[in-house]
Amino acid sequence: MAYKDLREYIDALEKAGELQQVEKEVDWNLEIGAITRRVQDLWSPAPFFEKITGYPGFKILSAPASLSSRNKYARIALALGMSPETSVKEIINKYHLRHLFSSEFLEELAVLSQVGNSIEVLYE
Repeated sequence: MAYKDLREYIDALEKAGELQQVEKEVDWNLEIGAITRRVQDLWSPAPFFEKITGYPGFKILSAPASLSSRNKYARIALALGMSPETSVKEIINKYHLRHLFSSEFLEELAVLSQVGNSIEVLYE
């Protein structure tokens, strides 16, 4: 896992410029959904609602992995523990590698790559 908890992911979104804090009180019924839909339409930063009507102390992170105007797949890359500038091809290759093979097998491939073979040959 790239992050130990949601707070770390929220911090990563903020550092990457992919988080918009909404300090104004919003209603959970329709208002948050409408704002989230508009954010997704505009590929704007993920809204982080800090004041929810009727739910003091609760917060909502919305659209945490939707498309971004800066780099279309920045939030998906961040969610996977990668740089927000990561390309779609790199995201797919890394995700595919993580889930297709066991960690022991990937470690063996890494050792092989150090002695002259290349993991990239397998995925080009």
